[in-house]
Amino acid sequence: MQSCRAIAAAHPRTVHLPRSCKTLVQQTCAFSTMEDSLPSTSGRSHATFSSVARHSTALDHASLKDLVAQWPTTEQLPIVYHDKYNITFMGIEKLHPFDSCKFRKVIASLEGEKLITHKQLVTPLEATMEALADVHTQEYLHLIHTSNLKIVQVTELAPLYILPTGLLRWKVISPMKHHVAGTMLAAALAVERGWAVNVGGGMHHAYASNGMGWCPFDDIMLAVRRVRKASGGRGQRGLYI
Repeated sequence: MQSCRAIAAAHPRTVHLPRSCKTLVQQTCAFSTMEDSLPSTSGRSHATFSSVARHSTALDHASLKDLVAQWPTTEQLPIVYHDKYNITFMGIEKLHPFDSCKFRKVIASLEGEKLITHKQLVTPLEATMEALADVHTQEYLHLIHTSNLKIVQVTELAPLYILPTGLLRWKVISPMKHHVAGTMLAAALAVERGWAVNVGGGMHHAYASNGMGWCPFDDIMLAVRRVRKASGGRGQRGLYI
């Protein structure tokens, strides 16, 4: 799996996103060979996705059914996004330097440029506890779902401590689990189609027994392990930058 930055350096002819999006769409993405730009719904001349996507590795879709309600059709782009990626919490989220609503801004910008339509996006489900347990310890999963202190430590937002735990699970943890499923789904689509983007995800601070820096779950390692299983062991190597 390669980052957008690495791809941009290795492949000068790559995806052209609006300037305002280039620094935002950097989380989970994997490309093989790309042409000049994304296809447009505005009538401008663009290469078709079927001509640039490399279908090289068959996946067991049944093993991925917990990530998406229905496997994406060829009319959909391998761009994964859910409105729940955007975390809003009575303005408290603005106390953190991380823009927790930047994901909808990326989509709005792409739609404004008529590069994509919302119907073309792939919508992930929420990652299950079983899926998370593939990397994370049971003790940590219990804490991040039941302990206000642990949630505060991970999000670095002290005001969350006084709020009901159930509310935090709904407004903070659930959206994060959608990010995780999105990363796993995007990784699978990248292997199957040749490229994919998860507009969210990229929780690089988390590890098996803990989370920090706004990253409760290690979605990257979860994605790598899921792709290995879904590909029958053929996808063994990944580049994480």
